[in-house]
Amino acid sequence: MRRAALTIVATIVGLVLLLQFKTHPGGSTGALVDIPTGSRTTHHRINQPSPASAPSQTPAPRHTNSTQPVKAVKPRSVTSTGQTVQTPYGPVQVKIVETAGALTDIVALQLPSGNPRSTEIAAGATPILRSEALRINSARIHVVSGATYTSDGYAQSLQSAIDNA
Repeated sequence: MRRAALTIVATIVGLVLLLQFKTHPGGSTGALVDIPTGSRTTHHRINQPSPASAPSQTPAPRHTNSTQPVKAVKPRSVTSTGQTVQTPYGPVQVKIVETAGALTDIVALQLPSGNPRSTEIAAGATPILRSEALRINSARIHVVSGATYTSDGYAQSLQSAIDNA
């Protein structure tokens, strides 16, 4: 009977604390959006201007007398090769393409291939590492289970390529 009373009191206290919990302190103007990413959902805040900071008038468009067509400015792509990272099972090296500050492509130049098992592990881990790095636009990627050395080498080489770009 004593445990039941203690459990009920703890549940009520927990519920009160949960209801008082504020996830977004003071005057946030962004909308919270759930974005599914594989097996989990990520919460992202989309910033919207507050009514006080929004301009009251839209500026009038500027007209020119020029008859020349406007050329679209294409963002410049930068290619960079990361350092070769030695792992116990072989070297890892990647090359990146970065456009307008975002990773647009990652190519593995060297992967562990000392034996058939190393080749198999690297072949399975590389697409996962690539897609995550492109998705988060960073070298702070999670380690692929069963491919720890390859994952670490990939992340180190990727970071050096980003630093060089």
